[in-house]
Amino acid sequence: MLGGPTGSASLTTADMHQLVDGLMEAIHAIEREDRLSS
Repeated sequence: MLGGPTGSASLTTADMHQLVDGLMEAIHAIEREDRLSS
């Protein structure tokens, strides 16, 4: 891993996986709420 602003500014594969996991969790939560409200 690089130190400094350039290293932290670039997204790593781990960061991408975290973002995808967060998105999937949010989507599943919204779908669950839709089923409960309908």
